[in-house]
Amino acid sequence: MKTKKCPSCHSIKDIASFHKNRSKKDGHTHFCKQCSSEYSRQRRIQFNEKITAQSRAYRKKHKEETNAYHRQRRINLKDTILAQEAEYRDKNRDRLRAIEKKYRENHRQEINERYRIWRKNYRKTDKGRIDNHMGSFLKRALGKQKESRHWEDLVEYKLSHLVGHLKKSIPHGYSWQDFLNGDLHLDHIIPKRVFNYKSAIDIDFKKCWALTNLQLLPAEENMKKNGRLDKPFQPSFAFVK
Repeated sequence: MKTKKCPSCHSIKDIASFHKNRSKKDGHTHFCKQCSSEYSRQRRIQFNEKITAQSRAYRKKHKEETNAYHRQRRINLKDTILAQEAEYRDKNRDRLRAIEKKYRENHRQEINERYRIWRKNYRKTDKGRIDNHMGSFLKRALGKQKESRHWEDLVEYKLSHLVGHLKKSIPHGYSWQDFLNGDLHLDHIIPKRVFNYKSAIDIDFKKCWALTNLQLLPAEENMKKNGRLDKPFQPSFAFVK
């Protein structure tokens, strides 16, 4: 049996442990397959680190240009990207939930502060003000405080229709009392953030608060959803004057 010594690991191995190379005198590479593989692996690591560092430096130097490119790319490939992201979330649902849970636990104060600032600024907008009022009206109405029943003038259904619809959407294992206690949240199936309205007479307001867009979700699940949109949606660009 023909053997050969590898100058890297200094082991004497069978000639079959070396890659064939016609340019070499014995027709095989100097280093054994195992050492060649390890060398290639280390080279890839070094190369990837170099490329990553270069990419990071480029992005930092051309931040606005890079952000503009990615924004335009998402617009051009919106449907494809949304489909890919949805598929990835479905395949990695448990792992992503664990990552999100750990992040929230480690950054709870930071998250709460960001949300507080966002909510404060959001309520200063036309849409934010009407969302806040509408949410308060609904909460009080569903709590059976009759003085807030005037919210019915803003939508195309009555309180009894809303209650009946929401009760049908109660998840297994929950009750209506869980909603009143805050364990269930009133969720917009298509998130409020994607609708385009400034007043209760705008087209998108009606769509946003339509019965077909409302459901009850466990509080934790609704917070995880965090306004995420899983499929393309075209908001209205028309405001009623």
